[in-house]
Amino acid sequence: MIRLPNDWSHTLYAVAFSAAAAAALMKTLLYPQLLLPQEFGIVSLAFLITAVGATITAGGVLDGLVREVPILRGRQEDTTRLRSAGISAALCAASFATSGLAIAIGYTIWARDVDSALLWTAPYLGCTVLVNALVCDLQIREKSLEYAIVLFLKSALAVPIAIATAPTFGASGVLAAETAALLACVALTRLVWSRDLQLITHFVQDARRLVRSGFSFTLSSFVQNVGSTIDRWMVQATQGSQGLGTYAFAMNFTSVGLVLVNMLNLYNTPRILRAYGEDNSPQNAVRQATRVTAVTLTLFAIAAMPILVALPTFVRRWYPSYVDALSLLPWVVVGTLAMTASSYDVLFRASGRGTALLLLQALTAGGTLAAAAMAAWFGAPLTTYAVIFACGRLALMASGWIVGSQSLLRAR
Repeated sequence: MIRLPNDWSHTLYAVAFSAAAAAALMKTLLYPQLLLPQEFGIVSLAFLITAVGATITAGGVLDGLVREVPILRGRQEDTTRLRSAGISAALCAASFATSGLAIAIGYTIWARDVDSALLWTAPYLGCTVLVNALVCDLQIREKSLEYAIVLFLKSALAVPIAIATAPTFGASGVLAAETAALLACVALTRLVWSRDLQLITHFVQDARRLVRSGFSFTLSSFVQNVGSTIDRWMVQATQGSQGLGTYAFAMNFTSVGLVLVNMLNLYNTPRILRAYGEDNSPQNAVRQATRVTAVTLTLFAIAAMPILVALPTFVRRWYPSYVDALSLLPWVVVGTLAMTASSYDVLFRASGRGTALLLLQALTAGGTLAAAAMAAWFGAPLTTYAVIFACGRLALMASGWIVGSQSLLRAR
């Protein structure tokens, strides 16, 4: 663990966080420059499959760790065995997921003449699950600086490899670069910061405990992920990789915003839960979550304003193939702004009422699916899908804060 005085720790965390955000922004700008819209659409589809698959693959084990370990640490209990069991279960799940997805995509390529670059989605998914598991271990032990370093390396290492491979191999080169960067992050994290973890074979009993605690939150995240990407799935289904490439270019703004959200939430969630385990005060937990959201929205607004002013000229000059994406940008910003106010998640975790969050996610996803299906039926333009995305995120944000705070306050 990197041990520093508190003032230096916070400063270096801010520096590492800024570097990670800059690396993620560089990557989102680089890939459309290296690839044509259709190729970028293939990469975006691989990212979509991975985002949805990685959420559900561990079956609730990682979310169980996020909920259980900080509270146990607040009670001064040892968590090494539970952490090792959770990581071992995640590794096993990643192996099965990679194999199954490789078979499914291989058959699809053979049967429907799909671009073979999609086959890289299988190892990319497996590596993503492993990184998520090890990052989860850093998160629950409040190693925020180390997490920021991993997030920075995940983007920074992929960029030079993609520059070298994309001109020759196109989408395959980019996905191979992403996979190689993830493997490097897995090795670094395991060997340097998670050396106390042991890969164990008798993890079933502990894994069941974690699944019982975290599965509702995992299912909720899965439903949220599907609900927030339904618009992109529909664009792929109705307009193909070309349309998805243009749409995903606009959605890159969302990806940068989510880097900010994840960094702040991963820093604050275990601390809020540990404090709740110590003082059992719902009011303090609600106040802390509200402050996190206020800081997140402020930082997002500061970062977004210059980008919004300069982006139209920048796109026309450097990305002429993606000019159509500019009409989507206002709605993408609104939806991303709503997504940055997602700290209500910790309130549901503290109260243990993941079912209520799952219900909210399911209702929002259902409404988004119905709207996107109607848009696809009537052959709506890309802007319509961006409007659907924004409205769905706003509805989820408002309901999440209302229900989450009330659930925690009444759980006492």
